[in-house]
Amino acid sequence: MQVFAPSSVSFQECARILDNKRLQKQLLEASQMLETLSGKPNRDGKPRTGWMNHPALTAWRHNLPALAAYAIACADECSKRNIKNDLLRERVSAYLETSYTLPAWWGDERIHASHRARLLNKDFRFYEQCGWEEAKRENLTDSNYQWAIWVGESATEYVLEERKSKLSPKQREEHSRLCERVRQLQRDFGYLK
Repeated sequence: MQVFAPSSVSFQECARILDNKRLQKQLLEASQMLETLSGKPNRDGKPRTGWMNHPALTAWRHNLPALAAYAIACADECSKRNIKNDLLRERVSAYLETSYTLPAWWGDERIHASHRARLLNKDFRFYEQCGWEEAKRENLTDSNYQWAIWVGESATEYVLEERKSKLSPKQREEHSRLCERVRQLQRDFGYLK
């Protein structure tokens, strides 16, 4: 469960940056989050209780219209790439409003940087092209998500919480080797000192 915010520029920029696999998944996960946060029951009529305390949900709980706008930006980008998204677009459109407020944490570079680092961990070759500083980190595989956790019922005051990555030791080792190889190539070609 995650809504990637690698950029604070706009939701459209976040969607544009994502690889196809994560882009389509963002639309699905945003849809599930909207339905969970709004209290929409499951098909069997039971309440959606899973993930209610997940930091991705709590980060957006005060800003459902903004989350819907993020999802629509993902749907628009899916359309540009000819990725089917009609059903999910319809589901999230129900939560869209003409105006919305960004979450208070939007623009906190620590959060955006952690999302960039996690995206690099997921597909280094694809995201390396973005030229992010996080790609130069020596211990990129040790990067964790930074989550905005609201203080009480506040929609403006939050603290950051760090969550460990879910890479297996084998995945971390493989990723470390790949990152070191890329860094060596960057040094060889003068991109890193």
